[in-house]
Amino acid sequence: MVVALVAATTSFAQGHRLDYLLMNVVLDTNGDAYVQEIRQMYTGNYGSECYIKFNNRQQDMKLKSLNVMEGERKYQVDRYWDLDRTRSEKAFHCGFNYTDEGTELCWGIGDVGYHIFVVQYVITNVVRSYEESDGFNHSFYEAATPPAQTAVISVHAIQRNDSIEHTPEDIWNLPYFQTRDISDWVSQNLTDNNVVTYDG
Repeated sequence: MVVALVAATTSFAQGHRLDYLLMNVVLDTNGDAYVQEIRQMYTGNYGSECYIKFNNRQQDMKLKSLNVMEGERKYQVDRYWDLDRTRSEKAFHCGFNYTDEGTELCWGIGDVGYHIFVVQYVITNVVRSYEESDGFNHSFYEAATPPAQTAVISVHAIQRNDSIEHTPEDIWNLPYFQTRDISDWVSQNLTDNNVVTYDG
């Protein structure tokens, strides 16, 4: 199963600009969702971090396995995310910030200029069993900070095979997660029969 959604906006956020948000989601047979986001953006001279809000999760959904990369550099995952640190102190760090409304996935924005951030994480218990079938009712895209000018979400499902038990490493090594070049990603994930476009 492959589903892709394209959303285009023209919003800007005080000097930061998110040109592309490209998201691949792989649904495991146990109901977990493995997510990789590629964010091509320009960071202005204010603020200290990017964040993704997860305020729409159902109670038994958990976030885990956070990984942020820029080029070949892997960010340090902090067990406690300190909002009060400076921009330079947050650079090349990432972590979860827990609020009364939900959870925020955070990482330092680093220097002023263009960046391509690759963000990986797992959401547990996304796919559920209902009386008539299995499925999910979850919005993978909430308004980004800043909002994405172009967002693409491609969803894939691992086919059940009782003789094979996939490990997390197996899933992260799938071809969906290997392409990080923007043009290559678009050409591989967007075809006429799996794209729904929304201009808002």
